[in-house]
Parts: sequence; structure tokens; C-alpha cells
Amino acid sequence: MDTGRGTQVEPGAYAPAAWGEVDEQGGEPRLNSMATRFSADGDSWWNGTEWLPAVSENGFWRWDGTGWRPQVPSDLDAARLVDELERLAAERHVRRGELLVQRLTNWTPPESLAAKAREARQLMDRRDAAERRLQDLDARPRQGISAWVSRIIARLNGATDERQRLWLDRDDLSETLRPMLLEIGRSAPAPTFRESEEAMETAARVSREASRVSAANAALAAAQAEWQLRVQARHQHVQEAIAQREQVIAQAEQAVEDARAAREQAIVDGWDRLAQVRMPGSGEELSRFGPLQLCETCIVTPSGTGPTAGARALIGTAQELAADPANADGLFLVGAPGSAELHEAEARDDPTPFLLVRTDWVSAVVPCYGAEDDAHRFAERLAEAAAAAEEWRRTRDEEVIASYEAIDSARSDVSAIESALTHKEQMEADEELLQAIADAREELEREQEGDENVDRAREALNEIIEELWTPPAPFRVEAVEFAWEREDGRTDQPSAWESTAWETVEWEAPAAQAEPAWEPEAAWEPEARPEAWEPEDRAEAWEVEGPGVEPQGEVETEAAGPYPDPGWHEPEAAGRAEPEARAGEAEVPEELDGSEEPEEPEQAEPAQQRSSRRRARS
Repeated sequence: MDTGRGTQVEPGAYAPAAWGEVDEQGGEPRLNSMATRFSADGDSWWNGTEWLPAVSENGFWRWDGTGWRPQVPSDLDAARLVDELERLAAERHVRRGELLVQRLTNWTPPESLAAKAREARQLMDRRDAAERRLQDLDARPRQGISAWVSRIIARLNGATDERQRLWLDRDDLSETLRPMLLEIGRSAPAPTFRESEEAMETAARVSREASRVSAANAALAAAQAEWQLRVQARHQHVQEAIAQREQVIAQAEQAVEDARAAREQAIVDGWDRLAQVRMPGSGEELSRFGPLQLCETCIVTPSGTGPTAGARALIGTAQELAADPANADGLFLVGAPGSAELHEAEARDDPTPFLLVRTDWVSAVVPCYGAEDDAHRFAERLAEAAAAAEEWRRTRDEEVIASYEAIDSARSDVSAIESALTHKEQMEADEELLQAIADAREELEREQEGDENVDRAREALNEIIEELWTPPAPFRVEAVEFAWEREDGRTDQPSAWESTAWETVEWEAPAAQAEPAWEPEAAWEPEARPEAWEPEDRAEAWEVEGPGVEPQGEVETEAAGPYPDPGWHEPEAAGRAEPEARAGEAEVPEELDGSEEPEEPEQAEPAQQRSSRRRARS
């Protein structure tokens, strides 16, 4: 990968310090790109020439030194994306509140926030102190097994480990601080200072993006709800068409059932009519004599009940009645009531009259014993009733025949049922009803295929989300080349120990600390001096600086220098003089044994070089 000057680093591609090819004349490898560096708060990135914002304008993307990374998961729906954006906005408000609390001297909080800001500052100081103490404990050399066993025993005895206590204190303080910082960051009036306003503007942009996504999602939900109502209406129309056809078919089926029930009822009615004709009952009582009871249709006797039609009544003595065997033999044979008295009267030659009643089914004899007149009236009434009953019996026979015929007709008549079945089949195959259902289903399918309003709302939401998920243009890494001319005309290159000072590091969110303010020093022009220079008294100038700091000058070691490079030798004599042009820009480290104290250089360090080092260390 070419990482030369101006090369564009694609997202996801790491760009460590890359080396070029070896110089054809035997020089050192060329350092053609430099590593990235972040500011203390992680919101700025040094590309080699200037500080660039490491957070996108909408607050959705963060530059990690090699590419833009989203600050939310990629598998979120719109509603959860809104929640994440609101969380990001709240984080920026918390960051603004943290900046405001850290730099209370740079702004004047209103009365409503003054007490809360002071309280938050105290809590923040306690939290930062706990964090620093934890870092100190972590930086201590590990103790032996005995110390570890002692800590375990102390913990078993109820003692609390200092790290654990510090962790709990730090977490409790952070949890207490967050709502306070959030309120301060949201409520603090503007303007305050640049970093605070930038955090507020980022939070406002993230909130606007969340509002855009929320509004688009709400519009999509409303369009979908309206579309669902139309789909439900179409579905209801289909159900109504189906219900209408089913209702018509159900009516036809009910007509079939009604026809069948009418046929069954006709048969039942025929049998009921036949029963009434066959079993008319005794009718009205017409006369009574002793145990004999004359009714319209029957005569009730001690021997049983017989029909009135065909009944006859005879009055005479026992000798007269017994003279005709047809009158009394049946009575004597079955031992009918009164037959024994009739036999005794005949044997004694008793003149007492008897009333003999004969029917088609039973016969009975009753002695008169002085009630001959009543017997004659009963006999007369019986003769009249018998004549009327005889006429009724002929009519009854005709009605019985008619009832049988009606029953047979009801059994054989299925025309109504067949007609109802034909109508039912016609309704089941009715083209108009079927076409209405087909049309309703077609309308439902067309409606279910999609809706323009829903598509537009979804497209608008997708455009917003796609816009959010489109990373900004990647930053361009500016490389620094260390080239100067040798006496032999060749271009010199940095040594290996100089190049290894530029290494990549990954940014980690630091603990909340006040940002050290610094002012750029006035620029000055170094004076060339031919004499050999002495090292500066700032030993930290030769400490390995973090990645991403652009060197401001070239360094060339002398033959007796304190950090010789074993892999590279000057083609000229080791003790040659330094060029005057570089006399004021180079730095020399302290001696390793510390025997010589560094002397104050004649000229101060260039302001531009010190400023770059400050920014690199920040």
C-alpha cells in the first residue's frame, strides 16, 4: 500500500509507519508515512500537518486513525437507531457538562446551575483522584506470592481491597455525575467557550438526525397504518362478498330443509288425521239405563264397549229372549253379566222383563225390575243413535281411505325438495356471486402488493439512514521525509533509531481531566554556530514521543555521540562538523551514565518544535 505524501487511507485499512525501498547507494530505508495521534479527549486527530476533527458533523462516525467507524451497531431498526442517536446526543451533552465543570473559570454559570456545577466539580475531582490512584496501583511492580496470600487472607477476614474500593468509588461517582453533567450540558446557556460550544453543536446535530429519523419513521408508521386500514377494508369487502354468497347458498339449503320438513310434516299430519278418524272417542252421552251408557259412537256395558252403529235393543221375559238362541247363546257361553239371572228367571218361569243390548262386538242383558218404561225409552234412544252412527261409520271409512291416500301422497311427493336442491346448485354455481368474490380478491391482492405513500415514506427513511451510514471522506495522511544533502551529494536518510520513534498507537478514551491550556511561543530564527553544540538541559526532549508527532528538524549523530547506530556509518569522518543550518534545530540526549550535567544551550528550542511536541503529548 502506497502511503506516501497525500495518500488516501481507506476505511478499515491500518496505516502503520511504512518503510520505502532501500537506498540504491546503501542508505537507510525511507520513512514515507507517519502514525496517527489523537488529542486528549479523542475528538481531534493529527494527520501530520494539522489537527482534524475525529468525529463527523452528525456525530455518527468517529475516526479511529485508519478509517471511520460508526458509533452504533449496524443491526438496528429505526426505533432503536433513534434511541442510539439520542444516547449519542446525551453523551455529547455529558461531554459539554464535563468541559464546563472542568473549566469553571472560563465561563460564569447562572444561579440555577452554580451550586450544581460546584458539586459536580467536587465529585469529578474525587473520581479523578480515584482513577489516578488506580493507575498508580496498576503501575506498581508485582509483589511476591506472600503479598498475594496476605491480601487473600485479609479479604477472607473481611478487609476490603483498596483496588476494589477505588473501583466502587469511581463507578459510584461516575453514576452520580452523569445526570448532573447531562443537566449542566443541556441547561448551560451559550456562549461559553469553543470546546463547549462544539460539543453542544454536535449534540444538536445528533438530536436533529434523531428527530429526522424519528419523524421519517413516524411518517412511515402512519403510512403503513393507513395502508393497513385500506387492506383491512379490502379484506372486509372480500369477506362480505363471500358472506353474501354463503348467505344465498344457506338460504337455498334452508329451502331444501324446509321442503324436506314439509314432506315429513305432511306425512305426520296424515297419520294424525287417520288417528282422529280411527279413534274418534265415545262422543256425547245420549242415555243411560242401569249399567248401560249410550254415547254417540259407542255403548258402554258391563261386558265391554261396543259401537253404537249396528246396535240393537230387545225387551222381553227370560223365556222370550232365550227362545232365540242367537240372542242369548253368546251371553251364556261367555258368562256375561246378567246371564245367570236370565237363566234362573227362565228356570222359575219368572215374568220379570230383561233389556238385551247387542252390538257387533259385545252383548249385555239387564233386568228391568219395574223400570220397564225407562228400558223402553233407552231402547228407543239406542235405535235413533244407531241409525246416525251407521251413517257416520260410512263417512269414517271414507275418511280413513282418504287419510291413507294423503299419507301415500306425502311420501311420494319430493318435487319441492328437488326444486330446492336445484335452486341450491344454481346458487353455488352463480357466476355473478363468484365474480364479485374474484373482483374483491383481486382488489385485495393489488392493495397488498404495496402502497405508493408507504414506498415514499420508506424510501425517505432509507435515504436518511443511508445518509447516516455513509461515512465522510477518509482523511489523508501526510508523510514527513527526513532528507538532507551529504557532502558527497547523496540524500541522507534517518537512522533506524530515529525512525522507530514514530509508531502507531490506538486511541483510548482518557479519564476526564482539565485540558492544559497553552499559548504558542513567539517564533524565532536560530543563529548558526560553527562550534559543537551542547545538549539542552531538558532531558525529556529525548524521551520517545507518541505516534503522530511530526519532527521539526533533522538529527545527525557525531562519531562520539551517546546513541550510536550500529547499522549505519557516515561515509566521511565521524568527527566532521555539523552544518550551520541545522545547528539550532537538533537535540542531543543526555549521557547514559549521567556523569555530565547538561549545559544550557546558547539558543532556545524553536517554538514550532515545542508546540508540536506539546500537541503530541496531549
